[in-house]
Amino acid sequence: MGKLLGLRIDVDTYQGALRGLPLLLKILERHNVTGTFFIPGGPDESAKAFKRVFLQRGYLTKLIRSRAYRMYSPKTIFAGLLGGTKRIVDIPYLPSIPSMGHEVGIHGLGHTSWHNDFLKTPPTKVRKQMVQAVEAVKRATGTSPTCSAGPGWQGGFTSFAVNDDMQFSFASDTRGYFPFLPQVNGFDFSTPQIPTTLPTLDELPGGLPPTAADIKGIFDGILQQEFPVYTAHTEMEGGPYPDFLETLLTFCEVEGVAVVPLSTLLKHASKTPLPRCLVAQRPLPGRPGTVATQLL
Repeated sequence: MGKLLGLRIDVDTYQGALRGLPLLLKILERHNVTGTFFIPGGPDESAKAFKRVFLQRGYLTKLIRSRAYRMYSPKTIFAGLLGGTKRIVDIPYLPSIPSMGHEVGIHGLGHTSWHNDFLKTPPTKVRKQMVQAVEAVKRATGTSPTCSAGPGWQGGFTSFAVNDDMQFSFASDTRGYFPFLPQVNGFDFSTPQIPTTLPTLDELPGGLPPTAADIKGIFDGILQQEFPVYTAHTEMEGGPYPDFLETLLTFCEVEGVAVVPLSTLLKHASKTPLPRCLVAQRPLPGRPGTVATQLL
């Protein structure tokens, strides 16, 4: 097989799933490609993310630059602030994801609470959340999740240990450069990490809609990186920016790049032994706070 692009799709919110998921599935079907979908198992906590405006430096700047406020309807915000309990896994058409050939993985239990609080969450609670997420996503999709991705690229010792215990085929908790085996605090873990290597739409320096220069930067990365991974979101590419995903998939068709689920990318990378790399929290351009990062 020639050049590959690993495609990951995060389903972060109830409204994103309800409105954006059908559109994304149609786009992928039209281009005859499949990807890896990561789904939270618990309630939609998206409205709670706005408290980061007050708690995390740079978050307000990100909201303005990425126009992230367009991702959340007033109904979503008020429901979340009032303790709404809508769950993505309650949407009845989720079984169409695996039936169309896509991979399914977990994306935490509550997306926002994991994103905001993972580093201070007790190990027993992290484990419980991941077990609950597996059961919820399995019931919703009709298939057992084979992989995991920590929301907001928040991962570390505890979640890596659970990845191993649950015998996931791989995880995608990190940002980095190529598939690898993670090490944290001197401990080696056996579940391969497939990091996101390309910027997401909300990280682009030119803001949104994406500029020609930013689009070129993503496309150059696809061609230049050995194991590129792009992460789309139902709230973004399935929301205001479906044209970007169409453009990306058309570019790959023209350039002869096969767009594949992450497991296919891993098989290609595993033709030689995967390297062992340290993982640590590091800042990432365009994203407030820090993320779990592959260190070279």
